[in-house]
Amino acid sequence: MIKLREVSLTYDIGTIFQSTALKNVSLEIRDKEIVSIVGRIGSGKSTLIQLFNGLIPPDSGKVIVDGIDVNAKNTNLKIIRRKVGLVFQYPEEQFFAESVFDEVSFGPKNMGVSGDELVQCVHSALSDVGLNPEIVSNLSPFNLSGGEKRRVAIASIIAMNPDTIVLDEPTSGLDYLNKKMLISYLKRENAKGKTLVFVTHNMEEVLEIADRVIAMKNGEKIFDGPTEDFFFAGNFVELAGLDAPFLVKAQRLMRKRYANFPFCRTVDEFLKLLKEKYS
Repeated sequence: MIKLREVSLTYDIGTIFQSTALKNVSLEIRDKEIVSIVGRIGSGKSTLIQLFNGLIPPDSGKVIVDGIDVNAKNTNLKIIRRKVGLVFQYPEEQFFAESVFDEVSFGPKNMGVSGDELVQCVHSALSDVGLNPEIVSNLSPFNLSGGEKRRVAIASIIAMNPDTIVLDEPTSGLDYLNKKMLISYLKRENAKGKTLVFVTHNMEEVLEIADRVIAMKNGEKIFDGPTEDFFFAGNFVELAGLDAPFLVKAQRLMRKRYANFPFCRTVDEFLKLLKEKYS
């Protein structure tokens, strides 16, 4: 479990560039949840997730992971980062190795994995994100396409087998088929017990995947609750400066006529319901 207690953070204090990124944010990410963090650019969502594994410290407040104070002086951040794996929005920011294999194997190596087990671990992680390990293992990660870089970055976190996977815009740069493959993989990992947190601007993905939504605006949390409530219990989507997906707008229209119209996450669910009960 990840807990934030009244966390605040300001960048470039005392300069003309000073800006408040987070204001007294408190929240809990519970085990085995799928949580989406949404908001416009500059709302604080990407800063927020970098607190989860101690990548940046808050100015005030506490970050607790499985009972460990992340920013305490005696905290071993390696332990925290084995529990909470973070994939950046721009994957090239976390690349450093000469080959894809070395990039993905770095984390498992530091955890004591070696030999055939290490090879299997890397190959499995690459396959899970839709990359052929026989083709890409010896390539430089810096020479890959944007979508391939994204998948290698995710594989490098998957290979470490963290309890919580945190992803910043995970499907950005991926084509339709690879988006679907990645989403299916993440759902399977959640079904196995992993906690998933993802930042996204894609409201269709939020609707389809998330159990819960945390919406940010100007560094403050303005909504934290079930996905259905985010889309239908008020104008929270619009308050966050976002646009509801077409499927939500269609369901809102149906609920004006049929108050008990069920919550549908996908177009297929919606069309099946219309055909069976409302035609």
